[in-house]
Amino acid sequence: MGSEDSGRGAPPAWQTLSSEPLATYHMFSVRRERVRNPRGGVEKTFDIVESPQGVSVVALTDAGELVMVAQYRVPLGRVSLEAPAGALDDGEGVLDAARRELREETGFEGGAGELLGTMVLNPSWQGSVCHVVLVRGARPVAQKDPDAGEDTRVRRVPLAELDALLASGQVDSAVTLGSIALYDRAAGR
Repeated sequence: MGSEDSGRGAPPAWQTLSSEPLATYHMFSVRRERVRNPRGGVEKTFDIVESPQGVSVVALTDAGELVMVAQYRVPLGRVSLEAPAGALDDGEGVLDAARRELREETGFEGGAGELLGTMVLNPSWQGSVCHVVLVRGARPVAQKDPDAGEDTRVRRVPLAELDALLASGQVDSAVTLGSIALYDRAAGR
């Protein structure tokens, strides 16, 4: 028999012994935490990345198309097909950020927006979160207004073709895949 526990309750919080900032960069900072595991008292050091909250937009046209962006991603060395997304500006609300990102990256606008959920990007080494917003009735209303470091191409993907696109591996951004999963759950798809 395996070492599976009963699944009742949650593991206790670890005690933080020290926390110190290590570095600050344009889009993120790093801090080092020394912690003690209550199970056995073992001490461990974690380097943790902190970044601004983000937003990912599931934008649907009235024709049943998902509005996506193709953009070159330097860390990957290739183009990535993704949901429009970005960081929240200081003091900006989630729905406002979703509207701004959608317009900047695609030139589209739509309905008021509905928060579908919030994802933790990678809890093993960062505390960053990304909010997922559904915008219905998306339609082109203006030219794109990308940030200086962005160069996007708008792609409209019919929902009827989305599963095949996902199965082909052409969409591999974790944030986009999580956003689509939250949409699928909300839509009963």
